[in-house]
Amino acid sequence: MGNAKNHADAGSGGAFGAWITDECGLPAYEYTCDQDNDTRAAAFTTRGPSRLHWHQIGNDFFNAICTNRGEVQVLESSRGLQWITHRDTGALCPGGGIAVAQFRDGAAWSDLYEPGAPARGYRRIFGAFYFRKIDERGGLRLDHRILAPFGPDPLLLCELIAENVSTETINAAVFEYFGVRLHYLSADMLVMPRGRTHFGVSPVEQIPAAALGAARAALGMDTDAPRRRHGDRFRFKARHIADLRCVVQTPEYTRARRPDRNARADKNYYPDSLFLARLDAPLPGAERHFTDARALLEKHPEVFDIQGQAASAPPRGRPVPCMALGESLDLEPGAKRRMMFAFGYAPGERIPELAQRARDMAAGVENLLLEQGRAWAPRLARFEIADPAVEAASWLPRETAWHAAYTRGAVLRDDYYETRYLPQGGAYEYLHGLRGAVRDLAFFTIPLVYMDPALARDLLLFCLRLQTPSGRLMYTNYNFGQCGGALVHNNPTDLQLFLLWALTEYVFFTRDFALLDEQVPFYPRERGRASTVRERVHLCLDYLFHEIGTGPHGLLRVGDGDWSDGISLFVRSRGAFVKHGESAFNTAMALFVLPRAADLLEAEDPARAADLRARRAALLDATLESWTGRWFPRGYDGRGNPFGVKKLFLEHHAWLLVADCLPEHMRRQVTHHIKTALDDPSPFGQKILHPPARTAFGFHEKGWDVNGGVWYAINYLLCWGYSRSDPDTAWAAFRKNACVRRAEAYPEIWYGLWSGPDAYNAHDCPRGGETYYHLPTPTTDFPVMNLNLHANFLLALIKLCGVEPGMSAFTVRPRLPFTDWALRLPGMTVAHEAGRARVQFNPCTPHPGTCRILP
Repeated sequence: MGNAKNHADAGSGGAFGAWITDECGLPAYEYTCDQDNDTRAAAFTTRGPSRLHWHQIGNDFFNAICTNRGEVQVLESSRGLQWITHRDTGALCPGGGIAVAQFRDGAAWSDLYEPGAPARGYRRIFGAFYFRKIDERGGLRLDHRILAPFGPDPLLLCELIAENVSTETINAAVFEYFGVRLHYLSADMLVMPRGRTHFGVSPVEQIPAAALGAARAALGMDTDAPRRRHGDRFRFKARHIADLRCVVQTPEYTRARRPDRNARADKNYYPDSLFLARLDAPLPGAERHFTDARALLEKHPEVFDIQGQAASAPPRGRPVPCMALGESLDLEPGAKRRMMFAFGYAPGERIPELAQRARDMAAGVENLLLEQGRAWAPRLARFEIADPAVEAASWLPRETAWHAAYTRGAVLRDDYYETRYLPQGGAYEYLHGLRGAVRDLAFFTIPLVYMDPALARDLLLFCLRLQTPSGRLMYTNYNFGQCGGALVHNNPTDLQLFLLWALTEYVFFTRDFALLDEQVPFYPRERGRASTVRERVHLCLDYLFHEIGTGPHGLLRVGDGDWSDGISLFVRSRGAFVKHGESAFNTAMALFVLPRAADLLEAEDPARAADLRARRAALLDATLESWTGRWFPRGYDGRGNPFGVKKLFLEHHAWLLVADCLPEHMRRQVTHHIKTALDDPSPFGQKILHPPARTAFGFHEKGWDVNGGVWYAINYLLCWGYSRSDPDTAWAAFRKNACVRRAEAYPEIWYGLWSGPDAYNAHDCPRGGETYYHLPTPTTDFPVMNLNLHANFLLALIKLCGVEPGMSAFTVRPRLPFTDWALRLPGMTVAHEAGRARVQFNPCTPHPGTCRILP
């Protein structure tokens, strides 16, 4: 394992493994659990206990999940979310990134997990940009690394080292294997896969939902059935291109009709080719390849752990598409053979170019993993603490780099919107097939402003392309170019504010004022309408004040949801609430955002800027008028009544603290009650509500979801808000949301240790510390890869380091409770050394005007 060593105390990895530092100097998680023999591995899902755990790697084109079983499943999003090496045992596809050894005596094995394997030395390492497996059987040791190369190329790189550690010569053929299976995540607002038995906690939800799920399954309309049928409609044409040392699988659609290539569509009817290329030269006469897995699978079904699946396999005579490249080896004792491959997805005409691009990456490189580590490391955030005695030194540097890698490695590409974007991830993305919402993408933009301004710019353009000429921002987008409101969110009211927040953060730091004059198409693009980004700022503000507007109590209206999708379940009349209700969340956020928008527009439109400041003053007056003596209500129910008077909601208070707009006596009361009711009682994170409510139809269990759960997005905002007046409390809250704390509080729940969902159940409710599920969304079934954990950790850390860009000045006021540290971002470095703060802007970063460093 090279020079790998423990990065921190062993306990920080929970029950499933330990953190290490790899040979690239980056954090990695070594997964050591023997999941089939360890009862702690079984996690609740709505289809029954599951022992499947996984990790994300990716670049600017692919996302891939690397599982504890050992396979890699690759997803791309050019024409909507689509798995291209989807593990489907019924179709005899085990996934990809699998090393296979076939011996001349007829035996065969792969580097997939089998029960008991860790006891004999089987290793799985989840790296910042790679998945590594090490296995040894019969004297043959395979060291297998699957890497996501940094950049936009639709490639994964594979490095496979075969070593004879026995005293006898080994004769074997060793292959890199990728199964081929398309699985398009066509949008489904109610995730009901076959076998789901848990739909909700209330009989009102569970009984009819179970009947609906059974009916959908019987009719072949469960969530996955249409997705499987679409995959079955493709046949693959296999080619071996000898001069490229490459095998190619090209999908061909078998139905007579399909939508035009440029039309918005419910599925991808035009998938590209998949290919696997050998990057180094095979030994003369030793090259081996195959593109039909049927013979191997029928002879050795145990190799891929799909015994008993042949009955549902493709009919005899039809190939089982795969891509396998390797060579026959005669290894003397102690001998090694290193092979390198590239897996890719592209139109056929691009394959030679991409294969050569991958060969260039590998040319002259002795260690592909180490070389790619050199490409990744400068693009990540790093945190350094001079004094190892500081408690944070044991975990903060690790988590900073790790969350940066997860954030930066989640990027996908969308051809309809013609740009890169960051997915929200989790169950919303990978179960529902939904992308959004703008609020989440705005959160993710903030750290990207400092890590990768070009990507932050692309993400802003992606959001702007979701806007219609009326100013409405589409709640979610899905499939190829389709948008909607996910059934109950046709009129969300917070999205314009989130977009303005992200846009001002970007412009204030980068000074990219040219963006404001860039023409951006409206949705849908085929109507040919466009406007400048500057005009979009005015359009967002007009929509905010005239379409959303304020209610009779002077707060901004709520529509069918602000940040909280479920907020309308906390009032008696949803109809009155949607029509007349008022949102303290929107209002509190506006108190922070409107002054920034005014500053942005001041030079070109001073009258508009003055109007924004006046509106902000009126919103502040209305907010202060609603004071209960302990905290602020969550809003008004549309029938004249405040709600959240006896129950303390967190989300709007976090924005009030960030806006730093409360009189001191109110601020003290608010923070006191947050601490005593929401923060101190929770062993991990902060609760979003106390006490929980009985929601309409009992839809949200008490302590789950927005009814008292623990939410990363709001908690990291709270850390920033706390820091305005109390750095020690801010730091304690920040650590309380870190993975290190999660491992201390819940070491036997696998998710949350290296990745997680957007929210967890409170500790003092059923299934405390787990994540939630309800009728539409079984978050328990895909409880990782939600960027609200990873990106918002970075957002809060940047803000605790005191970074506050403005139109006229860039301010740094460090709020960490220790000294002698440095936050190194690709765009800049902020440090506190010898009692003084300093800022250094990287040469490629435009200087953001006047810089103020405050104590």
